[in-house]
Amino acid sequence: MFKKPALVVLFSVLVATATFSSALAAPATDIKWRETSLPPSSVISVNELANSNSNGKKTWAVKGDCSINKAKTQVTTKPSGTCIVTLKIAKKGSFKAIAATKALSISGSGATNTSATGGTTVTTVATVATTSNSPIYYTPAPMSVILKRSLPGKTLSALSAVSNRTKFMIGDNSSGALAANYLTIDSASSYAAPAAQLTAQTFESYLKGIFNAAPDTTDTSQFRIDSVLHNIYSLDFEPASANKLVFKINWGFTTASTGFISFSYDNANKVLQAKKRYSLSTSTYTHSLDSSFSAANYYVKLSNGSFSLVPAIGDATKLHLFSSPINYDMPTDFNPDGVAFVSNERVSIAGVKNESTSSYESSNGVLRDITATYKPQISVVGSSSATKSAADAKIAEIKTLVEAQGGKLRYDTALYQNYRDGALGVTLQSSSIANGTLGQQTTPFVYFTNEKDSSGMYHPFMVMASYSITDKPSNLNDIRRPPGDGTSGGGYASSKVTRDAVLQLAMNRIPLRDYGLVSSLTENTFVKSLLSDGKSSAAPNTFNYASTSTNGIAFDGVEIYPAMNNTVNQSQPAAEICSIGVHVGQGMGLHYHADGFSALNNGLSLYNSDDYTGKTHPPLLGFGLDGVALFGKYLAANSSMIGYSVALDEYGGHDHDGIGYHYHAHTEAAVSPLGKAYTLHLLLRGAWRGKINSIPSFWSNDKKSTYLGF
Repeated sequence: MFKKPALVVLFSVLVATATFSSALAAPATDIKWRETSLPPSSVISVNELANSNSNGKKTWAVKGDCSINKAKTQVTTKPSGTCIVTLKIAKKGSFKAIAATKALSISGSGATNTSATGGTTVTTVATVATTSNSPIYYTPAPMSVILKRSLPGKTLSALSAVSNRTKFMIGDNSSGALAANYLTIDSASSYAAPAAQLTAQTFESYLKGIFNAAPDTTDTSQFRIDSVLHNIYSLDFEPASANKLVFKINWGFTTASTGFISFSYDNANKVLQAKKRYSLSTSTYTHSLDSSFSAANYYVKLSNGSFSLVPAIGDATKLHLFSSPINYDMPTDFNPDGVAFVSNERVSIAGVKNESTSSYESSNGVLRDITATYKPQISVVGSSSATKSAADAKIAEIKTLVEAQGGKLRYDTALYQNYRDGALGVTLQSSSIANGTLGQQTTPFVYFTNEKDSSGMYHPFMVMASYSITDKPSNLNDIRRPPGDGTSGGGYASSKVTRDAVLQLAMNRIPLRDYGLVSSLTENTFVKSLLSDGKSSAAPNTFNYASTSTNGIAFDGVEIYPAMNNTVNQSQPAAEICSIGVHVGQGMGLHYHADGFSALNNGLSLYNSDDYTGKTHPPLLGFGLDGVALFGKYLAANSSMIGYSVALDEYGGHDHDGIGYHYHAHTEAAVSPLGKAYTLHLLLRGAWRGKINSIPSFWSNDKKSTYLGF
């Protein structure tokens, strides 16, 4: 059964000193909500929050970042955040009883607010709001913050051997003590391989020392050592520096002479031995056996904080293997049928377009021709006080112009402003992108546009110019059965598979105008859907009546695809996504198909349990291309959050507390092709609840369209 959203009625801006009259002939009660933000650290009369055409008894209640006095006549706001106001009006005369709720953002520039309380004048000096502190409209912490988070109480369990894709650590003490010496990767020192301790007990200190075992293609007792944090780097050596071990780029664009060593581990003697080496061709980006490897069968020695290769086992350091203290196991729900790890050859990046950040960020980049109206919002990469002021002013102007035409924005402007701030705060913290640069913005620009159609109607958008790259380790090497390259006539068995990601130039438009919600599944018109493109005979549903590609965009700049793949099958049982819910297709562009946090919860997903602390609603993750916001899933441990008890509809959305209709990540029971019960961990199901037919140029792929600001 299709569920209607909760009642939310939005009207024009109120004047604080307005007097309200009742039109007794009116058939129903009407509530007009305040449309401007509440001033911070202030005392405000409830009469400034809403008015009504009814004289029925009014009962006020608030929650969030505000409080109400005992007489229920005045509201006091905190320095920032969101005040959720509920107004109940009793039946009187011909006016019906009504109850409605609205979330009002708290922001301002520091004005002084005065109100009379019992004959006493109370003056409060407001402070500048920090909108990212909103308990509702906030994005998750990026990887730059996660790396510094404490991770205490971890213990290291000994391993006697490693197998395919085992996550492990290497240390010189059998007890796994934090103060022992562990092999690590140091991106700040040209990806050296120093020994370091784990006493800091942070995500960063552990991740620097966690490695991935990739078996040798000719001898599975041997393995390559890949960094988990910087997974385009594998362990190699420098013969000119006394055979010192270093990490070298092997899975990204480079002009350097590079390669990797294949090791074996002798558990009886606790020694790590270099067996062979493979060198990288920077023309084909494939590896071949290095027949001149000078340190074959040498052993690893730790001395003076560095690891090197020595010829005699008597000079080797006893080294111990430990399981990863961070869970990187592939979630069972992402491979319920136990699909085996395929041995297909990896697609070479040699034939992939090598975009650079200058494609967006230089004066001759894609955005050079954007109109002067919008350039102040993108005058620098990322965010600055100037670009933020320009963006804030633009969306305020947009709101005024749209409402003057009788329209409205789908959400409070604070939601869009906070999302923009969050998206521009995400920087690449993992060397896991073949042509990425540590520290670069994953989304260099987010800006607001407002162009008219031929009839003069405004159609505003929030534009995200992103590289569609996650700021975290992509874990693409862990995927059991990645997508094939589609070039082999012999089917998947003879196809090469995609395990590398590159920068994309993704220009996504999020409509700001509220175009309404569909009342039936097929009301939205598709050029082609997963259902039609896959030539499926199945009936339309919220999974298959969906876009064949981008369905939405996440705050980290990575595009979100429907839960199903282009063969009209669920991606999870196909074993084609990694633990954070992403993979790459034939264009090597990362995109989400599933919710990694819901499936694994290891603290390293798009969003994590720490993001819920001190908040009243799950975090803002992104948007569907229909303009409907996507929030994180509700957790049983946070059942007091607003909206927790309001059921999601068949699209994965609901409406409550005056926020407006929005999606949530959620779960659903499913059965795999082999009959195994598993759980779908959904970001966007597929079908859009927001109406798309009136959104201009909705299906256009033109990167220089009018509605993008060109």
